[in-house]
Amino acid sequence: MTYFGGVGAGALTMPAGVAVKIPAGKQLFLGLHLFNTGVTPLTGRSGMKILSPDPATVLHEAEAIAAGKVEGLLVPPGNSTQTGVCTMTDDVTAFAVAPHMHLAGVHNTTTVTTTVGAPGAVTPMFDGDYTFNDQPYVPLDPPLVLHKNDVVNVECDYANTGASALTFGESTHNEMCFTFIYRYPKIATTPVCVN
Repeated sequence: MTYFGGVGAGALTMPAGVAVKIPAGKQLFLGLHLFNTGVTPLTGRSGMKILSPDPATVLHEAEAIAAGKVEGLLVPPGNSTQTGVCTMTDDVTAFAVAPHMHLAGVHNTTTVTTTVGAPGAVTPMFDGDYTFNDQPYVPLDPPLVLHKNDVVNVECDYANTGASALTFGESTHNEMCFTFIYRYPKIATTPVCVN
């Protein structure tokens, strides 16, 4: 994945010396999930702007991962919490996060439990209310070093006002429990990190 984004994600500025690599000859795919809640057709324009840095200035290749829960995600009617876990497979530096749920999501708390230095210490990455119509990336200032075997815990709070339980799915009428994390160096073979 080059970039994840929800409603209101806006621009993401990479730290100096950090870039996402798009190899020559590869296709860049823009996938849009549109949700029309009205009765009239939607119109508009979407696109992407790619800024190419001088390769000599790039010190680190970045990537985006979705840390959270997929298997067993079940949001019953009423208020509930789901928790997902992502274990780092190598040392990385996280520089931006964005919580991602769907319409029933109301709060996201993302922390990292360290295994190096002060094992068991918990550091917050994000703790805030969630609104489906406003999902910006939040820069981590300063960036946060995550070590191999550190555990990212993603806690998603929901207020399901419907009569039926919601399960994991890409439809806005389903649910998700993720925090998108931009980090470097690139180490993942898959964009989803769940234990």
